[in-house]
Amino acid sequence: MRMSKEAIRLCLKRKELWESPGLNERLYLHNKGFAEIRNLERFTEVTSLFLEGNALTKIDGLSAQKHLQTLYLQKNKLEHIENLDGCLGLKYLDVSNNLISKIDNLSSLQSLESLIIKGNRLSKADSIKGVVHLKRLRELDLSKNKINCTLEKIIEVLSKCKSLRILSLKGNPIAKSTKHYRKLVVSRCKRLTHLDGKPICSEERRRCKIWGDVVQKGGSYDEADAAALVELNQIKTEVCEVNAERNALRRSMHGSRSSDGSTSSGKSSSIGATVVDGIKKTFGLVDSRAPSSSISWSSKRNMDESMRRELEEARDIVESQRKEIVSLKVQLEEKQSKENVEPTQVHMIDLGEDSERETSYSLLKNQQLAQTANVKVAADTQHSPLSAVQAPSNRSASMSSYPGVDDFDPFSIMPPIPPRNTT
Repeated sequence: MRMSKEAIRLCLKRKELWESPGLNERLYLHNKGFAEIRNLERFTEVTSLFLEGNALTKIDGLSAQKHLQTLYLQKNKLEHIENLDGCLGLKYLDVSNNLISKIDNLSSLQSLESLIIKGNRLSKADSIKGVVHLKRLRELDLSKNKINCTLEKIIEVLSKCKSLRILSLKGNPIAKSTKHYRKLVVSRCKRLTHLDGKPICSEERRRCKIWGDVVQKGGSYDEADAAALVELNQIKTEVCEVNAERNALRRSMHGSRSSDGSTSSGKSSSIGATVVDGIKKTFGLVDSRAPSSSISWSSKRNMDESMRRELEEARDIVESQRKEIVSLKVQLEEKQSKENVEPTQVHMIDLGEDSERETSYSLLKNQQLAQTANVKVAADTQHSPLSAVQAPSNRSASMSSYPGVDDFDPFSIMPPIPPRNTT
């Protein structure tokens, strides 16, 4: 399959990447069956390029990727590592499961830290000499190749990689056929921290160093094993001594703590215990722990921590209740102050015109004014010529008698009736 612009655009769309090539920092072109690398000139900001699972036979077309840091080319048909001179910032290169028979053309990649080249066709020490030029190489995976030379030649090449920390040679004939393979590698490559996926601890390094010194001096493997066993016993003795000193220090610290506590803080501890007991009785916090005469230092520390936490909880409860009491007191004072102010306000308002007292007096006054108005209306009605027609005789009689305020009905007076038009 050809790596056309349309194919790249579809890959961008499927991975929901930017359509503009200059905005993408990652480019996923894996498992598409591409036979060659093309049309990547516009992807200048790519830092991670995934090209695994294709049918590539040559590394080419990556001159525009100046910022490339990780390159995945595993599971292709590559026979050489080439044309990576423009990727000066490359840090991780994976070319595993290809057809590579020699590591070369890597001298320009001074920033390379990890080289994964497992599952290829490396067979001799000369085929891996290219890693000597990689000054920052920390991880080298040579597993599942066909390396079948002597281990001494491989170690001679790898010992020149001063930054190498992680090495994998498992799956090669050399790792299976060489006796004491791990001890030889660890004793010679003194900067390694991991070998074949397993960490190298300090005890193992000490034993392998003693073992390697005996072998380099011409001793047999049995003599080297005996020396390593002696070193192992020495390591065990040192560990026991360190543990004994540590336990003695803990016991001395426990004794000093107990003596200081019994002499200097006896009174304060008794007062603190009394306060804690009082708070517990007040809030129902009962200590259910049974007393013990033999309590370890750690148990005592845990008990002190729990007591301290319980005391803090009790203090929090007391503080919350105190705040609640203060708030209730403030509310009560505000309510009392309002009740004391209301009569004064009513007394002051009584001097005004719209008070209840003025309202009662104004009602009587209005009744008097209504009575006066009705008397005047009754007098005018009697002198009018239409008095007989406008009001009944009993009405006029009752009006002439001038009833009192209690018997007078202000709504009993009928309005005057206009004369009829006879024309």
